[in-house]
Amino acid sequence: MPNPSSSKSSPLVRILVPLLLVVVLGGVAVWAMLSNSKLSGTPAAPVVLASDGTAEATPSPLAADAAQPKGEVAAGAAGTDQPETPPVVAPPPSTTPVSTSPPAAAGFVAAKQAAAAFTALGSLDPASGYEMLVEFSPVGAGIECLELTNHFVDTKRTQHERLQERVTAGGVTKAVPMGALGVVVDNHFISLAAGPAGEPIWRETSPGSFEATVVDASGTEVFKVRRRYVLEEGSFHIDLEQELVNSGPTPLTYSWVQYGPVDLPMGTVRYGGDKRRVRYGYLLSPKQDPTQQHVSSGKFLVPRADVIGKPDATGNYPAAALWPNATSTDSGYTLVWGALTNRYFAMAVHPAAVPQLAPGGLDKRFGLVSKIDRHVVIRGGGLEPSMVMTLNSPLTTLEPGRVASMSMGVYAGPLTKAHINTDPLAQSLGLGGLVVYTFGGPCGFCTFQPITQFLRWFLGLLHDYVLHDWSLAIIVLVLCVRTILHPVTKWSQVNLLRFGKQMQRLGPKQKQLQERYRDDPKTLRAEMGRLMREEQVNYAGALGCLPMFLQTPIWIALFAMLYFTFELRHEPAFFGLFQTLSSGKWDFLADLAEPDRFIAFPGSFNIPLLSAMVGPIDSINILPLLLGVVFYVQQKYLTPPSGMAMSPEQLQQQRMMKIMSVVMFPLFMYNVPSGLALYTMTNSILGILETRYIRSHVDKMELNPPKKKTRKRSAFMDRMQQQLEAKQREMESRGKKK
Repeated sequence: MPNPSSSKSSPLVRILVPLLLVVVLGGVAVWAMLSNSKLSGTPAAPVVLASDGTAEATPSPLAADAAQPKGEVAAGAAGTDQPETPPVVAPPPSTTPVSTSPPAAAGFVAAKQAAAAFTALGSLDPASGYEMLVEFSPVGAGIECLELTNHFVDTKRTQHERLQERVTAGGVTKAVPMGALGVVVDNHFISLAAGPAGEPIWRETSPGSFEATVVDASGTEVFKVRRRYVLEEGSFHIDLEQELVNSGPTPLTYSWVQYGPVDLPMGTVRYGGDKRRVRYGYLLSPKQDPTQQHVSSGKFLVPRADVIGKPDATGNYPAAALWPNATSTDSGYTLVWGALTNRYFAMAVHPAAVPQLAPGGLDKRFGLVSKIDRHVVIRGGGLEPSMVMTLNSPLTTLEPGRVASMSMGVYAGPLTKAHINTDPLAQSLGLGGLVVYTFGGPCGFCTFQPITQFLRWFLGLLHDYVLHDWSLAIIVLVLCVRTILHPVTKWSQVNLLRFGKQMQRLGPKQKQLQERYRDDPKTLRAEMGRLMREEQVNYAGALGCLPMFLQTPIWIALFAMLYFTFELRHEPAFFGLFQTLSSGKWDFLADLAEPDRFIAFPGSFNIPLLSAMVGPIDSINILPLLLGVVFYVQQKYLTPPSGMAMSPEQLQQQRMMKIMSVVMFPLFMYNVPSGLALYTMTNSILGILETRYIRSHVDKMELNPPKKKTRKRSAFMDRMQQQLEAKQREMESRGKKK
């Protein structure tokens, strides 16, 4: 944002305007490092897991799969003929809580199965058409690991992005993503993760399909649980088909409990800190939304650090209820989906289908899940704690010979609507609400999502149909935004320049009045007012800085949009020019989502204080240094002539402003993504050129006060100026009366 002060303007303007520049730009950097959204929830006793993350009803650790191989493995036991499937009964939506701390299962236990490796689904070969490889664990028939086929950890493309993997502590499995955890039957907990001694209880009936059988003390089958993962080519969506078959002679009153998503990778923490969050999609109360068709998601943007909280006096993390929480209960919200996200990816669970309502519309409620709990696994060995979601169903009664559906859908992929909305079900459930462009915290309200969404759409338009390069699209986007805002910027700078010129002309006369009425403040105020009226000067000219504040949300929204845009990840600048010239050996501007890496180091190191804000230093980044040069040129251009009289205090303040803008701000931005650095540099250079253009025309067109004309003063800024003038006259009148 250009500094509108003149080289000949008043000392007040010369100080305030650079200060405004530093506050606005520096504030963006500070706001981005803060995430003060607080978790709205109430502590709850764990339903399934103890404070260390193990199953309460499992006396032995879940270590059955500690040595399971990775990668695609041979198929397990062959499938057997299945009995005719009874009618399916879906549990009705309910908020009835699951009984807490259930006793050990009384006579019911999952039957032991022969140990066997499970077959993976999908492939890491791009030619296969699959977007992921999903490997399965014998523990709860959950996901051993989930890796993305076409997305990698860095631009070297040597390691695939791994979104989910089992959580271990000391070589012992503590949690498995999406794994079955157990069933509470008549207040008795039956473990479906593993047997009492960690033995396997699941058998593979076909690739991606698993079955576990629960028997009573006599070995008679009581009920059976089937799980089937369905993965289609070209999709990031997984269908998890689950059903419970009541094989016994009596009704079962049960609640289903399973693992949900676990922590996503944090990645290298740089500018903005850890951006992992907990997200929900929900329906507003019937009073707010009688149709119950609009899925909201903006209320909860909870940082992971707030969800985990702090350990208690024993060093453990008490379990907590994520949903429902105080806010959702008081507001009457109904859950539609829950998710864990990081900066660029998401793992979300949602209903498997959206049935048609009788009066019309769709039933979008996530009826299978009545409660979501958060548990923390302390992994030790210097590793950070890992967060696990557990999903609890409402209490449901299942008649003999009937089948209860416990199916759900899973999205595991990039935070971009281009991928999320390929599934009509996900689009219907508003899963696109996962994509937000905001740092959260105290500046969250500044990044108005309609503004960021429009800017993202326009940036995509420039890339997809005009320029076909994201770096050029960023530069042109900034040019377009500055062009649109130019009338406001021009009005602002002209008013400030005129006001500065007027105050400069009044300087000697004001100084004479101050010396003459040094001991008479009331008379001094009156004489000052008279002088300003005679010279046709009023403080309303200082309103020229107001449009700068009105533009600030736009620039912050643009800043946040570029930071969280997935499409910039691993995208080189300028068609990969520098990589082409160096045959891929130079990392300079190879990734618009990372620092520019002009000279990359073999390792990284931390600088006290600075690394706490910007993260580890692993390269020499030239764009922030060039940005400091741009700020220096800007300050040099805007510095008043040395012959002007300035007090020592004013000179000191001016020096501090120069240091802040020329040195401190580039340091704050040292590790920002190169796409953001390009944006900031382009914006600053265009700001200097814009200011120069305005000043080259202001003397002959705008600087001298225009002749009074009869016109309708209905503009917002004109009305404000009139009110300020009236207030000034009123204050002067009161001073004369006193």
